[in-house]
Amino acid sequence: MSVLAGLFDDLNNMSLVQLLLAFTACMSSALALGNLLAPRARWFATAAALATTVAFVATSPSWPNAVMLTAIAIGGLGVFTATVLLLTRLIGLAPRDFDANLRTDSVWPADEPAASSASRARARANRIAST
Repeated sequence: MSVLAGLFDDLNNMSLVQLLLAFTACMSSALALGNLLAPRARWFATAAALATTVAFVATSPSWPNAVMLTAIAIGGLGVFTATVLLLTRLIGLAPRDFDANLRTDSVWPADEPAASSASRARARANRIAST
């Protein structure tokens, strides 16, 4: 039996629990890699991705095939993300501040440190005092 035949055989014989674990691992890794969540939430998504990936491999009857399936799935997500990014840039649909958002750690104001909110409060107080 070839490697791909064994891989397809494992795919056909997966239980619902294994499918749910694989789905959760893929979605958690997508959330962990994206900039959709706050940095703290991305850490939780990373932990969930690792935990569900280990559980998926542990529940699989053939762990080498499960590792290959996981690598193919996460690699496929990376290729999909890169393709979407390139097409968005080529077509011109990316927002003007797209590169700036990629370089920053987070785009959400709630993720800014407390010192910056304190400095904003001081600046606001200075503006009010100057008027």
